[in-house]
Amino acid sequence: MTEQVIQDLNVLFEQDISMTKGQRKVLQAAVALFAAQGFDGTSTTQIATRSQMSQGTIFKYYPTKKELLRAIIDPAIDHLFPTYGVNFVDHQVPKNVKIEEFVRVVVANRLTFVYTNRHILQILANEFLINDALVAETKQRLGPIIQRLLDQVTLLLVDEQMQPAEFMRLLVGQMMYEFIRMTRLTPAAEYDITATANSITTVMIAAIKRSK
Repeated sequence: MTEQVIQDLNVLFEQDISMTKGQRKVLQAAVALFAAQGFDGTSTTQIATRSQMSQGTIFKYYPTKKELLRAIIDPAIDHLFPTYGVNFVDHQVPKNVKIEEFVRVVVANRLTFVYTNRHILQILANEFLINDALVAETKQRLGPIIQRLLDQVTLLLVDEQMQPAEFMRLLVGQMMYEFIRMTRLTPAAEYDITATANSITTVMIAAIKRSK
């Protein structure tokens, strides 16, 4: 199954009228290979073969492999993830429900998104570890969306002792652990999204109730 982020990146590349056909082919080949093999595990020779473009042409467009990676990451950060965030907060986060239902839906939704897009997210995660500018840009793009989610959490926790920031730390911490588990520790075929989501939901609700 092609990851949603990859599919949407390819659509962006096709819609960018400033790109040549050759650039599109290079980017589409690169994003597929980076997702399948990792950035370090992919050579420009492989990208040339898959895109049916010469290495010379690739270097004309993107003098370094790092610049090629940024040509993939930048539209994801600038366009895709803000769009995903707004869609999630406005249309997928449940409204007017109890905290238990909110946790159940949000955990299942975000875990499914992370699992479905785990390969491309792993490339982004690796860049976040070494690229402070990318982290700052991502915070700027997603900060207002995260604040809107936090505002909803604040309303839901009005009768609980847990603070919204604690809730978010718990949720993000669980997602980060599962991201590591699904990309490094557990074979994809053995990863059970439903069982894992149920387990996380139970842990989070128990933590909320203990805080009273």
